[in-house]
Amino acid sequence: MTLGSPLLSAIPGLRHAFFSREGGVSEGIYAALNGGLGSREKNRRRMAEQLGVPLDHLVSVHQVHSPDVVAVTGPWNGAARPKADALVTRTEGLAISVTTADCGPILFVDPNARVIGAAHAGWKGALTGVLESTIDAMEKLGAERGGI
Repeated sequence: MTLGSPLLSAIPGLRHAFFSREGGVSEGIYAALNGGLGSREKNRRRMAEQLGVPLDHLVSVHQVHSPDVVAVTGPWNGAARPKADALVTRTEGLAISVTTADCGPILFVDPNARVIGAAHAGWKGALTGVLESTIDAMEKLGAERGGI
């Protein structure tokens, strides 16, 4: 099952999704639509297709419950994923993603600056500033705090 925000859906050219566990191919304790980096590629491919991007353009990080943010300009191209808990970009055609279980996924957008951010907000990251760090990183890409 894919969920969306009516507010984000109203922004021209912006695709987003919150995926539930339904519709995947993983088995065992991670059964269903597990989108984590260790999950089956078929699951991530389904997510990328839903977002309208090639699989390598569905970019995520190695989440570590930190306040750290990475600015992304393109696919990782086989490089190791950085350790962080949020991503920001202004690159068209790129899907940034975070995965959560009992943490919160937070999506940010400044539609005028065409800058987006995605944060994995667990208690530790939220307490140490991952949301604030994400907004700061978006501002470095041209977003305006009042426009997010």
